[in-house]
Amino acid sequence: MKNSIGKLFTQFFDRLHALLPAQIFKYSPVAAAALVTLAGPVVPVAGQVQFQALYSFTGGGDGSNPNAGLVQASDGNLYGTTYNGGTIGVGTVFRITTNGAYTSLYSFSGNVYGGTDGGNPYYGSLVQASDGNLYGTTEEGGTNGDGTVFQITTNGAEAVLYSFTGGNDGRYAFGGLVQASDGNLYGTTGNGGTNGYGTVFRMTINGALTSLYSFTGGNDGGNPLAGLVQASDGNLYGTTFYGGNTNLNGYGYGTVFRITTNGVETVLYSFTGEGDGGNPVAGLVQASDGKLYGTTEYGGTNGYGTIFALLVPIPLYIQLNGQTVVLTWNDPASVFFLQAAPTMDDVFTNIPGATSPYTNPITGSQQFFRLTSTAPPVVINPIGGGPGGPGGHPSALPVPLR
Repeated sequence: MKNSIGKLFTQFFDRLHALLPAQIFKYSPVAAAALVTLAGPVVPVAGQVQFQALYSFTGGGDGSNPNAGLVQASDGNLYGTTYNGGTIGVGTVFRITTNGAYTSLYSFSGNVYGGTDGGNPYYGSLVQASDGNLYGTTEEGGTNGDGTVFQITTNGAEAVLYSFTGGNDGRYAFGGLVQASDGNLYGTTGNGGTNGYGTVFRMTINGALTSLYSFTGGNDGGNPLAGLVQASDGNLYGTTFYGGNTNLNGYGYGTVFRITTNGVETVLYSFTGEGDGGNPVAGLVQASDGKLYGTTEYGGTNGYGTIFALLVPIPLYIQLNGQTVVLTWNDPASVFFLQAAPTMDDVFTNIPGATSPYTNPITGSQQFFRLTSTAPPVVINPIGGGPGGPGGHPSALPVPLR
């Protein structure tokens, strides 16, 4: 009896499948019953996931081993890179439509042994800048064999904008680029720089490169593998694979850092390699709650990496105005609270209902103000200096009120 029912379902769906496009669904005799209603039409199960393989690389001229993600350009198409493959095997740039029509736009010709063209684009996705062109990096190739920054049109016309020398300007740009609000492109190199532990650089879309910061491999971090993200405060944020607290193992478990567009670098958190994780490979993303989110390759409770959240500190501006003091801050996500205390060593308490700009009368005594978040900690806490510490990020400034 059971076999007869299964046979009937199979015959029913064989006939139905002949009437519908083959790519719409895949069924089995057991699962098929969930899709059938005898009194009405066939409908898909609510929440059913549909997966479609759009393209399979051959390892030949079309490329192989795509390590970076895709970017959707203004023309609606998706663009990406492959690390290997292409005409001589050192990577490609490709375009693919959302329906799976694939076009290999460009094959790189440079490699570690030289060549003016770049080779082997690694982790960094392409970015479409305000001029409509796509920009990216290659780990190798270029005039010196130390990697490049390149520009490519959506039709495949490629130009090398900069070839790294392996010296103070850096070597091996593993990550991608970000176009900041000032119109410039910002990125990182994993090696090179003054100390050999990588750099942060700024580049115009015409190829004029400025090295903003060279990592030391110590407390400031070392060897960034990912690109940067510009947060809502206008600063750039990123991760380093090594560096930070080097007292733990001699080379550190990596950092999360902030850098201004003028090159002032600040470490926000040093990983311990324990519950908080260690050695971040990927970059960061800022969510609508104002926090930065990222991952570590190692560490965590089970030793297989972590996902973490970091609340970005924001500045508190204080200005004297006659017999009052005016405090202003920019907190679009409304996650910070204004607090006050008579001294830095006293307990800071919330000022009820305080919003920016906040005016406070001068009382003749000194007061300290700060911004803090009372949100529960998530994995890491830059102020506490370790996993599971108290929430915070105070920005305290003494204001003498006489």
